[in-house]
Amino acid sequence: MANGDAGRYECFATNDNGTAVDKPVVLLEAWIHHFANAEPKIYQVELGDSFQMHCNPPNSSPKAKVFWILMGNQQGAFNPLSGMHLSQDDAGSLFFHYVNLSDAKNDTSYTCVAENEALRDYKFGNKFKLIVNENKRRTLAEARNIVPEMMYTGQSANIALLGSTHRIHCFYSGFPVPKPIWYFKDKTITDKNTEYKFDNYGRTLVFSVTQEKEGSYSCEIPDISKVYFTVRVEGAPFWTIAPPQNRNVTEGDTIEFNCSADGVPTPAVTFYKNGIPLPLHSNRHSIFSNLLSIHNASRGSNGTGDNAVYQCEAANTYGKIWSNFYLNFHTFAPEIVDWEDEVDAPESAPVELSCKFFAIPPANVIWNSTLLPRVNHSIRHDNHTGIVKLVIHSMTSDAFGEYQCTGWNRYGNSTAKMTLVRKGELSFSTRVFRVTWWIWLLLVLVVLVLLLVCCHILKSCRHRGDTYPVSQQERHRGRRPLIGKPVPILPPFPSNFNQMGSESPSLPSSAATGVDSKSNSSGVFSQTGHRQEQPQAHGYYNENGVYVDSNEIFDINSANLDSFLADFLLDRLLHRCGLHDVSTLDHATPTLQHTIRWM
Repeated sequence: MANGDAGRYECFATNDNGTAVDKPVVLLEAWIHHFANAEPKIYQVELGDSFQMHCNPPNSSPKAKVFWILMGNQQGAFNPLSGMHLSQDDAGSLFFHYVNLSDAKNDTSYTCVAENEALRDYKFGNKFKLIVNENKRRTLAEARNIVPEMMYTGQSANIALLGSTHRIHCFYSGFPVPKPIWYFKDKTITDKNTEYKFDNYGRTLVFSVTQEKEGSYSCEIPDISKVYFTVRVEGAPFWTIAPPQNRNVTEGDTIEFNCSADGVPTPAVTFYKNGIPLPLHSNRHSIFSNLLSIHNASRGSNGTGDNAVYQCEAANTYGKIWSNFYLNFHTFAPEIVDWEDEVDAPESAPVELSCKFFAIPPANVIWNSTLLPRVNHSIRHDNHTGIVKLVIHSMTSDAFGEYQCTGWNRYGNSTAKMTLVRKGELSFSTRVFRVTWWIWLLLVLVVLVLLLVCCHILKSCRHRGDTYPVSQQERHRGRRPLIGKPVPILPPFPSNFNQMGSESPSLPSSAATGVDSKSNSSGVFSQTGHRQEQPQAHGYYNENGVYVDSNEIFDINSANLDSFLADFLLDRLLHRCGLHDVSTLDHATPTLQHTIRWM
């Protein structure tokens, strides 16, 4: 913060609609001076006597908070000051209700501290030490016969401000220290009363200030004295309800803004327009107490009209409150928002026709019909909802027909037509309109059910583990089928497959799980796997997501597959190729050997 920065600041925001002004802010420079340099003073006091010392803090902005500590000879060596026989008030005084031998400190001094809370800076001074003499009495017990005397009674402030913390002190000398009894309007204040607290071991009454706390307090030392205090409560202004609100109105209206504020003393209210104070009276407005009235409001530009940003200020000795609010103009011709084209009504029963308009200013509404002179009816206005009803008290044959609801203001008008028909004789379009909505709802529900069924089927297929073949070309394109339990895909059969044989006895299922030593010697069913000529075949993804290419020939034992599927496929293939059993496999073509071996 540089020199000259301190002062009063205000913020203005302006556009074509007016000027808003923020609450003024006062910027002050924070500072604190030092205590005068001095050696600790020494005071001699008799054992059991009372003693008090006042602190004279240095000048500070804002005002410094004052309290006492014990400070040693070395820098930074200090301890808080405490003891049942010690008390401190708000002005910076330290009270010894009686002096004990332990109050004489050789290596420390009683030191006053001034704290600038804005700067978080501390200054130390007014140091002193005590020498305790035993000329009058040798022990504290001998001080029990001394009659207690008043040392200090007073309040933390002459005026208790609303919302602040107020303290009342009642200090008496003596051993043991007398504890006062507190009263408010002659009613005892006890520890169970949560609205009050006690400090300095019951010798200070502390409470948060409200208007209800104003009145007479007293502290009593039984058989000694009783002291009375009068607490006056005052406070800065506050809104009693709420600050004035923004308004959207129409030209020609009379508008009122209530700046309802209170405080003690009663705040003075000032109204502003675009940051400029308004006089109490003019041909366009009047101000009475905290009420601003604008008559025959009209629109203007550059502040010439009543459309503007207004301010309300309520101020007294302890502060001020401030609020911005605007006045704007809206104009809308009436627009019908709630009516029915046709209304079916039973004869001899009462019927209500309703219509509602949106309009600024509010629309004037009338009902018209050539039938009205022959119908027993009434008009009902609901000012809360804006609905105007035509009530026909008893339907007769003369009441069926067309009615008109018309709304108008200075900016236009609008008319809605309604037809009263006998119950059951609604027009086709009206019946369709009334029925269609639940048909659409039913269709939506049906579509949702179908979507759920389809999702369930797809999920079931995925969980069942179906897989699909992937060609070599699709594999390179990055396509990936559903991953599940793999089912091997046979490579293409040779073109002369039908000439390999016509009939052959079926192979037992046990033949698929092993071969004799003769067939093993041929190397067809070896367990190591041999790479042979690779036909163009499809592949699949196994359950671990790994692609298995049928071009890589592996010896797969049928026990590794579903036993029924493996036995069935092997038996049908051998039968189709004209082979009686696996022992005749050596006579098959290489392609056929490869196919069976792949299985």
